[in-house]
Amino acid sequence: MLAGLVRPSAGRLWFNGTDMGRLDQRKLDRLRASRIGMVLQNPARNLIGYLSAAQNVAFAQRAVRRDRRRAAELLRRVGLGEAGDRPAGRMSGGEQQRLAVAVALANRPRLLLADEPTSQLDEESGGRGWSS
Repeated sequence: MLAGLVRPSAGRLWFNGTDMGRLDQRKLDRLRASRIGMVLQNPARNLIGYLSAAQNVAFAQRAVRRDRRRAAELLRRVGLGEAGDRPAGRMSGGEQQRLAVAVALANRPRLLLADEPTSQLDEESGGRGWSS
């Protein structure tokens, strides 16, 4: 529910001063795209396979002003600085997982929901501290 994917059937769900259950679908989609980042357990579900890594991050920024420098910095921070032009669908599982983290952080979300975000990473990458 907090991800905005399911509406409450009773009660209220407040996030960032907004009752999410009372938003129409358009406003809920905008809130989710601009304030909530998600990393799903299967990284490919976070990504558009035919787009490059940089294009995936830019697409995630569609709800706010796009910032190419931020996109490049996020890719660098997750160890994909040299892979910006590579299609997401041609990356390894670990690379896709790191790209999914960059995509989730693209808009500086107030809330980051992550389902096993390091599950496909090697020990070194999984232990690396990333910040937005």
